Amino acid sequence: MDIQFSLPDAPDGSRHLGQLRDWLRRDRDLRTTSEVSVLPAPPDPEAMGAGLEVLQLILDSSLQLASLAVAIVSWRKANGTRPAMTITRGDVEIRLGSADLEDVSTVLEALERLRDADDAAETGDDEGDGDGGR
Repeated sequence: MDIQFSLPDAPDGSRHLGQLRDWLRRDRDLRTTSEVSVLPAPPDPEAMGAGLEVLQLILDSSLQLASLAVAIVSWRKANGTRPAMTITRGDVEIRLGSADLEDVSTVLEALERLRDADDAAETGDDEGDGDGGR
């Protein structure tokens, strides 16, 4: 499961993404079952100059989403980093505001919506809204 994170509103997004990368690499539940890297953002044809970086996380299984949600909220609380975050999987993108990122259940729900919406797109399920019937 390939997930990408960006902090489009953070004035120093690259530094914050580097901190998140390091945090996820040290997380006991994620470090042996995931791959974390920082990549250049895809070019935006309407923007001048290079895009911001994105953090890419490849999970072995979607069963790790709960651990990821806890890690994200813990990182934000430990580092005082409060910018909004955009989380992307495939063609599906969810933006979480600062308040959303304070609650593990809200982050987990967003990650599950990403998983379900992208899985539905891969199987060609055009019916429903991709929320897994919840």
